[in-house]
Amino acid sequence: MAAQPVQQDPHDGSQDSSRWLSTAATDELLATAEPGLQGTAGLSPDACLDGIEALQVLAGRLEEARIHLTAQLADRTGEELLSRSDVADPEELSTTARDRWRARTKSVTALEVATLTGLGRGRARQLVALALAPRAVSVPVREGLRRGVASGSQIEHFWRLAAGLPHEHAADVARSLFSTSVEADQVCPERLDSGGGVADRPWGAKRFVQALQREVTRARSRDPEAEAQARADRHRGRTAFGIVDDDGTGQVVLTGDAASTTACLDRLHQMAHRARAAGDPRTEAQLRSDLGRALLLHGTLPLGHTDDRPSDAAIHHAAMSDGGRSEVDLAHLLTPDDVADLARVISGSPTYQLQVVVPWDSLAGGTSPPQDDQHRATGSTPGADG
Repeated sequence: MAAQPVQQDPHDGSQDSSRWLSTAATDELLATAEPGLQGTAGLSPDACLDGIEALQVLAGRLEEARIHLTAQLADRTGEELLSRSDVADPEELSTTARDRWRARTKSVTALEVATLTGLGRGRARQLVALALAPRAVSVPVREGLRRGVASGSQIEHFWRLAAGLPHEHAADVARSLFSTSVEADQVCPERLDSGGGVADRPWGAKRFVQALQREVTRARSRDPEAEAQARADRHRGRTAFGIVDDDGTGQVVLTGDAASTTACLDRLHQMAHRARAAGDPRTEAQLRSDLGRALLLHGTLPLGHTDDRPSDAAIHHAAMSDGGRSEVDLAHLLTPDDVADLARVISGSPTYQLQVVVPWDSLAGGTSPPQDDQHRATGSTPGADG
């Protein structure tokens, strides 16, 4: 069923506009923007609007040109790396060598771009990856930039979310969001004009984010097994690291599943709130930081120390070995009893000793206890000895 046009919000920046210059030649756009580039004073409102509009389209075309030039630079870099290895065609390389050559080409190109422009390595790598994306992805992206449908920042946002999708799914998302040369039933409903045709108007910021999230979610739902595998891969990549800034501050970053991360933040919030209510002069934000660092620095987990646990040397050797499991089974680092203890720690339930006082008759079958003695039975929770 063909998509139906969406009612536009006049305050969203995505309404139809007879002033839009998306099909104008670059020379015409430069001439229209010239008064603004020269800093001319006394311009009329129409001249100002025309100039802003022309600059908006030019900005997209400049971004398109940057993507094109980055792709060309990557091609020449790859050729240079092949020539240094006396290879004329990457097909002559083994699969491993070809993958290494491709990764090296991207890395060197990103470094050149970052050094030249001042972009961070992350953004430079993202630019290179987008420039080298399959044509099914890159063509709609370049169309959108050339016609002023999308800005450079919106393209970056798209690539951050869509880069992990299969190429054919990423292409579908790009086509629906940016393409100007497809039929109306292949684009987002937000991009249809009042007559049901594909419009060239620019994306509004809020509407674009909503449409992008929807289209990426739809693409992921096409292959639930692949999405589940991707989630599992991201979870296996969990880590902890620190960032130390030159102003004397730092950050501790922990990554993990959403449920435990949310639980950690909620617990810190509750502890900080109680401390604040008890009269602590620090703000809740400061308390969350102080409490979290105090728990990491001074808190201990009651994991126990059984004799059959691997030594630190064995653990280190296993970590350095292939797969990390050939020398020692790391599953034994946490026994079922340890897991129960961890559950108590996470839930905030402390280890405790329980003393139960019962009548002597209950233990001795009706025999009265000596008058000068009291007998008390004691017990404890599992794993709470000492």
